[in-house]
Parts: sequence; structure tokens; C-alpha cells
Amino acid sequence: GVVARLTAQKGGDVLIDAFATLSTTHPRLHLLVVGDGPDRTWLERRAAAAGVGARVRFTGWLDDSSAVLAACDVMVVLVASDVDALREVVVDGETGILVPPDDVAALARSIGALLADPARAARLGAAGQARAARAFPVDTMVEQTIGVYEAIDKAR
Repeated sequence: GVVARLTAQKGGDVLIDAFATLSTTHPRLHLLVVGDGPDRTWLERRAAAAGVGARVRFTGWLDDSSAVLAACDVMVVLVASDVDALREVVVDGETGILVPPDDVAALARSIGALLADPARAARLGAAGQARAARAFPVDTMVEQTIGVYEAIDKAR
């Protein structure tokens, strides 16, 4: 599954293509896409064109996605593109798996590896959750965000 704003920057096309690759060896696999954005219709069409449209569910935004997260075997953030912002959150091999950006084959292989090893996926997920709580507590993130807005206001 994935929870994201559906924009080109998020790589939804790469995920759809990786899912299509995985679906040949995992015929019961489904993809849950939680979120919305300007690329939603395009991604729905891409999934249909790849022959996996019936196995990809686009939910739109959900007020509470915790049940969705709990129901997924692998979240695409546990497997993430090796780019600045995600590299800050995901420690490769410790809290998830980083793959090169736009690399459909690497994304499919990494997701497939976690599907084949649920214990490893659970360890990475638990380590990621612990790291997020430790490194990115909500109150600190709110304070930092307010600080950014205050700095912008002062700069005017």
C-alpha cells in the first residue's frame, strides 16, 4: 500500500509498473493507494493499461488511514526511493529498503523480497516506527513548522 499525494514527484507511475511486474508472480497481490491529487486519473488509467486496474484500489483521502496501514503487508515507504527526504527517514537495511529513484525493477524486487520474508518486513516496520517516534515526534515537528513560518514572516 501507499499513502501519498498523487503527484508526479511521488513516483506513482513507478509503483504501478512495479506492481504490474510483481503481479505476474504474486497473482493474489493487491495495491491500495490512499490519497488524491492531480495524477489520480492518469494513474488509474496507467494501472488499467498495465492490466492490473482491477487489483489496484484508489481510495482517495481518508481521515484515518491507520487501519489501512495495519492491513498492508508492505507499505511503500518501508521500501522507498533513495532521495534526500526519504533518506532522512528510512535507514537502508535498518528501518526499510532504499532503491534508486525511478527503478521499477529494483522497487519490484525489494517489495517482493519483503513479501517473501514477512518477519523481516515486520522487523523493519517496527524499527521504522521506533525511529519515527524518536527522531520525528509530533510536538517537535509542529514547533519546527511554526519556526519556519515565523522566520518567513520576519523576513518580510
